[in-house]
Amino acid sequence: MRALPTLVLVASCACSCAHSARGPSAQPCDVLPVNGAAALMTFAADPAGGIALGGESGGRLRAGTAATDAPGGFVLRANGGGAVLWIRPMGPARPLALTIAPDGGTVVVGQSQRHCIAARLDGQGREVWASTLAGDGESACRAVAFDERAGDIWAAGEFTGALGPMRAAGLTDAFVVRISGVTGEMRLVRTFGGKGAEHATALALTDAGDVIVAGTFGRDVDASLSEVNFGSGSVRAADGTDGFVVALQPDGTTRWVSVVGEHGDDEVVGIEARESAVYAAANLHRPRDGARCGGQAAVLRNRDWVRVEEDECVAARALTFDDAGRLWVLENAGRTLRARAFASTDGAPLGMRTWAAERASVRGIGIARVPGGFAAAATTDGELMACGKPVGSAGERTPFVVWVRDLTQ
Repeated sequence: MRALPTLVLVASCACSCAHSARGPSAQPCDVLPVNGAAALMTFAADPAGGIALGGESGGRLRAGTAATDAPGGFVLRANGGGAVLWIRPMGPARPLALTIAPDGGTVVVGQSQRHCIAARLDGQGREVWASTLAGDGESACRAVAFDERAGDIWAAGEFTGALGPMRAAGLTDAFVVRISGVTGEMRLVRTFGGKGAEHATALALTDAGDVIVAGTFGRDVDASLSEVNFGSGSVRAADGTDGFVVALQPDGTTRWVSVVGEHGDDEVVGIEARESAVYAAANLHRPRDGARCGGQAAVLRNRDWVRVEEDECVAARALTFDDAGRLWVLENAGRTLRARAFASTDGAPLGMRTWAAERASVRGIGIARVPGGFAAAATTDGELMACGKPVGSAGERTPFVVWVRDLTQ
């Protein structure tokens, strides 16, 4: 694996981590099921423990006391106690990423009519503004973060054709835009791509104001044609699709870039910025035949240490920190969903939480910090017991959110 400057990587493709005696024990939790034919796509939480969900519904959707009959995209908000505040239909828009603003509003990005869209909703779910990224091809926004210092929003995704003066160099190029928090006006900050397909799928902001963007490059072309210049010289995928993490200054200038990958397909699926370090969750050495299982798990930090483990069928989905500074990585482990804790200083395993049922497959969507612990969003296709409550039923896909609020005991 190529070295990652000032980067901590928690990469999970196939790994095993026994419950550590130092790890947190099981704690009380709450669960919120979302009933109806819905595909969950994105998840976020606010400092008070409230959550936001985004996805697509086939029609009737109900959670708590809120409901909607409108098919298409939707955004749902619940408070820190698990009470649903509102469900907002989004029509043809597909919410692919969202974040919660300091004022309690929700910013959602995604795709509608083959173009990247962004919308800001207030605390009651009413639209403040909506905007579309203009271009002569297709585009989609897949990651978003709120800049609390400037009040603006950063988003990233991929496009074909042209965006303003920039034209995609290959199948798809990645892009980064800055969106006015007041008006929704989008300003293209940066694009990068080669002859293959490049996708930006994760985004975070550092305390210093840098924009950290991660994703994949070199997809769907031979490695010899995968070359991309992220701003500090051209890099090439080692073998198959590789992951990337690039740090941009607010004006779009590249500060540094790291490549994650060796043989097989590799991807960076989530990033977090904390103090002077960037943490990432990635899937490495995935088989190119589309198999769900196979690969490696690695945990490393700043070239100081690295841990690599093997397992049968695990894929990382997202990551977050808890109040104590432990790093939690949400993983699909076969038919089981689990959240594994790591020490941020050396990557030592600190235990895990699991959600499983004999006749259900539980798939993770996202994980986020809440007071005292974390909240995780997932989907089950059968009946599952979570927090002592039944969630879902056989043959039906049911999204749900589980809050684990106390990790101190």
